[in-house]
Amino acid sequence: MRELFDALDLKLFIDAEDPVKLRHRLDCDTRERGISSEEVMYQWENHVQPAYRKYLEPYKNESDIIINNNEHFRTSLLVITDHIKPILHP
Repeated sequence: MRELFDALDLKLFIDAEDPVKLRHRLDCDTRERGISSEEVMYQWENHVQPAYRKYLEPYKNESDIIINNNEHFRTSLLVITDHIKPILHP
């Protein structure tokens, strides 16, 4: 994982508070995938959160840009676009 991370030119970390992430996951998994809320909670507690903490969270503070995705992603998208435009169109 470290080799991949170090090879990237731009590192974006899209973050949200745990209740926001869980609410989104519950909504999508129950509505779109037909998974029971009990199964979603089991996955969240035993697989999703432990994997996030082990494999993703350690890289958060090493990222070039941290995007807050709690409420208004459009503003964050503008930040990313403004950063990337000069690179793509010098």
